[in-house]
Amino acid sequence: MRLRPKQHLLLSENINRSFAAQLAESQAILPLNEQDNFETIVENRKMTQTIGSWKFSDDNQYVLPAYSNPILFAWRLDILEELGFEEAPKTYSEVLAVVEKVKETDKALWAKKDLADPTAWMRWFDFFPLYNAASNGTNFVENNQFVADETALEEVFDLMNSLSQEKVLRTGEATDPFENGDSIMADLGPWTFPNWEEKYPELEFGKNYTVTTPAVPDALKDEENISTYADAKGIVMYAQATEEEQAAAMKFLEFVYSNEENDMKWLEVTSLIPARDDATENAAFTDYFEENPAMKVYAENVPYAVPAMDNEKYNDIQQVFGESAWVPAVRGEKTANDAVKDAKAAIEGVLQE
Repeated sequence: MRLRPKQHLLLSENINRSFAAQLAESQAILPLNEQDNFETIVENRKMTQTIGSWKFSDDNQYVLPAYSNPILFAWRLDILEELGFEEAPKTYSEVLAVVEKVKETDKALWAKKDLADPTAWMRWFDFFPLYNAASNGTNFVENNQFVADETALEEVFDLMNSLSQEKVLRTGEATDPFENGDSIMADLGPWTFPNWEEKYPELEFGKNYTVTTPAVPDALKDEENISTYADAKGIVMYAQATEEEQAAAMKFLEFVYSNEENDMKWLEVTSLIPARDDATENAAFTDYFEENPAMKVYAENVPYAVPAMDNEKYNDIQQVFGESAWVPAVRGEKTANDAVKDAKAAIEGVLQE
């Protein structure tokens, strides 16, 4: 009987930054920045700016980003026009001006059941886009410390509290409320559009809906590059790889990511945005974005989209945050100031465990 050599993993894909933090804490993965051709891959793929926010608290890069989907907000232009607005709001004051008109209708500003669900991962698609926009992408947790911009945090809570008091949030069951015109706004990832093409072909970008970065506090109204959350994943290398295997794996990654046509094919097949700075300026993507203008907005915002936190306790952190602060603020049960205090206390408690 012939014995097969024991197999072991060299690389894994589809790893987000928070899960990578767990792997790094257990010393299961290697810092990619210590590999000889890591910088070559980053430069050849034109991702120098995008990869900046992926750096871990120990100054290492454990993940090579494969794709980065900025979480943006869709707005129903047709309904806004009926309410007397020519464009989607960009600031909190402009959002609240829309709210005053929404209150006179049977519609919601934001209808989403998950808003009032404390489950940890849901904060990636409501809280973190707003917080990153309000804080210019300031870290939430760093070096096992709560370092959030508390002013920005309070502004986000205050906005949600106001929306709750004005009764323009809906957190009950609803079927495609944005698509059906029952909700004027929706958080949106680029993977949505293939479904719309099939189920809601009447939705046309620039005609009856648009896609924008999150609204920001009024003090940031002149900011050009608005941060948001990145639903983003990438590739890690396992510590069990031999030096020869590490070199071979990096050579493979260099081969894949040195050719923008590979990223173009990825985008075309998956509707997930390649993690590169130059997609909207690169000729390889021009035809695609001309045919899919909404997707171009996502690609433009990749460099300013912040991936998940680099802390191995991320799930517990986001769970207690939802329970102690976010959900009570959404329900109008806590003031913004109290929500900030309770969030800080709850998260620091998890970090000290």
